[in-house]
Amino acid sequence: MITHIYVAKLKPDATDAQVAAWLEAIQGLEIGGMSELRCGVDLGLRDGNDDVAITADFEDAEAWRRYDQDELHNQIRAEHAKPIVESQQRCQFTRHFRFETLCDIRNVTLITFKADAPEGHAGHVAERLQGLKVPGLAHLDAGPDLGLAPGNASAGVICDFEGAEGYLAYDRDALHNRIRQEDVLPYVESARRVQFEI
Repeated sequence: MITHIYVAKLKPDATDAQVAAWLEAIQGLEIGGMSELRCGVDLGLRDGNDDVAITADFEDAEAWRRYDQDELHNQIRAEHAKPIVESQQRCQFTRHFRFETLCDIRNVTLITFKADAPEGHAGHVAERLQGLKVPGLAHLDAGPDLGLAPGNASAGVICDFEGAEGYLAYDRDALHNRIRQEDVLPYVESARRVQFEI
């Protein structure tokens, strides 16, 4: 299974109605091989977040390509997203397991590493993150980008929490912050994240 993560920073004049119309249209997509699509607006739990996130699961790379090239999807991009999106980033990675139960909040993070990061560094960081155990964290998966599209982030992280306190505990967790200090900050070019209700 492949997970697709997309995050966007909105233009200052984007309206709530425009964002709602975009996300409603995206949720209406039906793509062969797509098993789940979730999206939402950032909850403001952390300074510097992006504004909108979309996550979708696909049975394989061909299913993701159908989504990426779908005529209605591209119409939604042109009519709803393009007028209000200031910047965006995406990533596709191999999921290690499916999240069986829904929680309250989903966090997504896209990390882009500098060109001089060690070979295989995105996979190394993903493996370390997969070992996190934090109260309120129900599920976490991460992986290096599969290279399905140019300009993607280096790695993606997706995790679900039982309420905002679960996310905040994850954000403060000692091991999580050690991974940030040791493996992310020395090599990071950018890190973009969103927490949204699911």
